[in-house]
Amino acid sequence: MISRYEQRHQQYALWDALDTDGDQKLSMREYLHLWSAYDVGTAEAREAFILLDTDGHLGKDEFAQAMYGYYFSEDPAKAAIPILGRSS
Repeated sequence: MISRYEQRHQQYALWDALDTDGDQKLSMREYLHLWSAYDVGTAEAREAFILLDTDGHLGKDEFAQAMYGYYFSEDPAKAAIPILGRSS
């Protein structure tokens, strides 16, 4: 199991690759582009973005918290956001 520090470092490395315009925010377009590479359906990725978004974009900390919550939270609501799509 990786440490929380290592996970945060990996998330920020991913962030740098995703934030294609360098504005320190993920737009819906950038977010959808990420998950299309992992064969996550557009509708599911769009739903996840809407559930995570509070102001039209995702900031670095919002993204990191969402990823951490998806993998490690015991809160079923956080784990239910279809960040990596829905299981069949």
